[in-house]
Amino acid sequence: MNEEIRIHVKRELGQNSILRDQNILVDSEEDALVLQGDVDSHYKKWLAQNIALDTKGVMKVRNEIYIAREDFYEN
Repeated sequence: MNEEIRIHVKRELGQNSILRDQNILVDSEEDALVLQGDVDSHYKKWLAQNIALDTKGVMKVRNEIYIAREDFYEN
């Protein structure tokens, strides 16, 4: 995976208003982008993966993000 793609995905995640304060690391392997870290909802895990997949040049994402806590009763 190209280093420029990894940097671009990291920047996109950091600029997203929902994900900017989350602890998400972006790494690359030969054939996949790897997302690691922790978020507080399934939605944020899914959103990070979709942002990565929507990036030109990304064909495969391994989403290893841990969901630390999810509030089902948010107002």
